[in-house]
Amino acid sequence: MRLEVSRLTIPELLKLLHDGKWQIPKFQREFIWTQNQVYELLHSVFRPRPIGLVTTWAQPEGKPQCEAEPIKLKAGEYKGWQENPAVVKFVLDGRQRLTTLAVAFGGLRNPDDRYQFSGRWFLNLDAELDSENLILYKKRRQVDDGKLTSRPICLASGLIPLDEYRDLAFYNQNIKNRDIYPGQSMPEAETLDRRSQRLAQYYDTFSGFQVPVAELPESITLAEVCDIFDVLNTTGTKVSTFDLIHNLIFSDTGGSVNLRERFYDLRQNFPAFGMLCDPDRPEYFCQAATGCYLSEPSPLGRKGTKLQSIKGGDLIDTPFDVYRKFLDNIARLDSYVSDLFSDVLGTSAELNKLAYPVSLILYLSLRWRSDMTQKVSTDRTNSLFKAFYWRNTLAGRYDQGYLTLFATDLTSLAEILVSTADIKEWAAWCEAADKKLDALFGTQHKRVEADRLQEFLMDGEIYGALKQALSIFLWAGVRFDLVDAEQFERASADKAKLVQLHHIFPADWCRNNWGLLKDKAPDKETINCFANLVPMKAESNLKWKAMAPNTAIHTFHLDFGLHQKQFEQAFIDKDGFDLLNQPTADPYAFWTHRAAILAKELAAFQQVG
Repeated sequence: MRLEVSRLTIPELLKLLHDGKWQIPKFQREFIWTQNQVYELLHSVFRPRPIGLVTTWAQPEGKPQCEAEPIKLKAGEYKGWQENPAVVKFVLDGRQRLTTLAVAFGGLRNPDDRYQFSGRWFLNLDAELDSENLILYKKRRQVDDGKLTSRPICLASGLIPLDEYRDLAFYNQNIKNRDIYPGQSMPEAETLDRRSQRLAQYYDTFSGFQVPVAELPESITLAEVCDIFDVLNTTGTKVSTFDLIHNLIFSDTGGSVNLRERFYDLRQNFPAFGMLCDPDRPEYFCQAATGCYLSEPSPLGRKGTKLQSIKGGDLIDTPFDVYRKFLDNIARLDSYVSDLFSDVLGTSAELNKLAYPVSLILYLSLRWRSDMTQKVSTDRTNSLFKAFYWRNTLAGRYDQGYLTLFATDLTSLAEILVSTADIKEWAAWCEAADKKLDALFGTQHKRVEADRLQEFLMDGEIYGALKQALSIFLWAGVRFDLVDAEQFERASADKAKLVQLHHIFPADWCRNNWGLLKDKAPDKETINCFANLVPMKAESNLKWKAMAPNTAIHTFHLDFGLHQKQFEQAFIDKDGFDLLNQPTADPYAFWTHRAAILAKELAAFQQVG
């Protein structure tokens, strides 16, 4: 067997995908990348940096060895062919990256803002090359509201749509053409010169960017491909920032401090802080140490320059003395994380279950700073940060990058706490802190109103950070099992007591009774909406199985008057219980009712106090 390796430009890759000459074997997983991962890849294209090898598998002419499909999203696909080409190649490794290229440059998108990736991606000519704002994503309604389908308006805004890459030359040729601007109103000459230089640079970078492609011959069998595919997806590790810092500290201390060993000790011996020590993301520990250091006056790095972020370069530049102090105060930090779980999130959770986990380092840094200044009470820090966290998460403010915002947010939150410290009365302090939070978030990311939250809770296609946040919200609120009213033992090793999010209207029941619902039947994806989910023990879920809620209520002898506590903590009031208890229940009516209750609670989380 001979492995052929070639290099293709992005336009060449997109044409192969759009024409169906490259397709995706159906045994592959779906597109699961988050917006942050898309940003990272697009930044790599324009910087430029490698984005990895794509592996394809040649198919016998007219006789592919398995079923395949085009690159696609949940509700959109990248397909420009009617009949399958005679000669097809299957993508074995690279689906996530190729889908990202089709989304950003090929115009692949979902139909509306109910789904991720419904909008457009733009090259921001007013951003530096190394800025996290170099690439901007605008949802469909933002594109429509800003009229960013108009080339003149895009030029005036300094935003070049990536899906018009074929016309980058047009934009560059007309960037100083007054006639093309709305009302012939042009930016200042200095701005135009800078934009023109950058666009020319980005055009050259994009045009010259190539992706390496390895092709397996058609003689490879499906069984062999499955083995190869398994290897592609389970091997290959990179040296992490944590590894580099571990080696630096090991060298600085003559081997007396082994950061890797300490990391695993913390995971075992500190119940709260240890939950943030994720072996799959050890650099988070380094970010926490540097984040706390940034809260101190004039945090200087190893090279004597001021540290300004928790990005890789500043993490590596953080002096060992910072880690020494951090490690010496783990017990204190453990108590901070315990407060974070109990008073801010309402529940404990592993790092990979948390929305925007880097934002939680802001809380640790504020507490670290507050202990030094002795000016701010823990209650005020908790109340302010809880409102910040939920506003930030529900508005998706960190979707377009958060590492650069970390230092400025830390400064802003500390300023709010310190500047309002002299306000003694709690209600007055809450009002003042809320106004300052409003100023921090601005109009673009103002608090999300209850009606919009209700839409989120009725959407069965919620993903990413928002899905994690809504899951945490349910975990925090629901502490008793609906069936037997027992308090959850979330640390239990008993599989029967394992607590997970389950459907109130079971998916099997919905599928089996869809015809009975007739015109009231919601979109089938709505079955998975948060308004239909509740934490429940595995043994209770097995009992519930495919029962209608009315049947379950009678089978388990549940009565709202007798079991009011367990239902209300699950956000089911008397009216909601009555909707469940109908012989012919209307799931959509119940979901709408419960979503309103959940939304009201979430809306309140965004307010200080």
